[in-house]
Amino acid sequence: MIPVAYISHAINRRLRIKIPEKKGNSTFFSQLQSQFATFDNVETVIVNDLTGSLLLTGPTITKENVIDFANNKELFIVQSKTKAIKASLPKPLTEIVTAPIGQVNSAIKEESRNDVDLAGLFFLGLMGIGIYQVIRGNVMLPSWHTAFWYSLGIYSSLLKPSKA
Repeated sequence: MIPVAYISHAINRRLRIKIPEKKGNSTFFSQLQSQFATFDNVETVIVNDLTGSLLLTGPTITKENVIDFANNKELFIVQSKTKAIKASLPKPLTEIVTAPIGQVNSAIKEESRNDVDLAGLFFLGLMGIGIYQVIRGNVMLPSWHTAFWYSLGIYSSLLKPSKA
């Protein structure tokens, strides 16, 4: 995957680019230095893997020609500082855990032509467990209460409009 970078500063004859997700990767930055050494507009290329930065100097250095060079060589993609820093952060645990559940939900919706989703299946399953417990005579045990309670919670979440 091509790393995301941002322009830290650009002044006359000097351009600094930060690549936060590659910070500490000396192999990447030495390859980056080799690639930019072949770039016509550059006099000096200074990389610092500890800070994740690339410093380019030269009389005709511009943001545009550096971005074009990086895109053509697939070295990095220049985006805003916020997006570059966000790309370097690890994904939250909730996103890691819920992503496969979302994929299963999408597959169920696709197969049922949007008639059924995962929450609906859980609702029906928990209602079934509750009914089964009542039929068995386990009305005094909390298991049927719990099943009904959870099914009600899921059902109420189905009634709320989804956030787009």
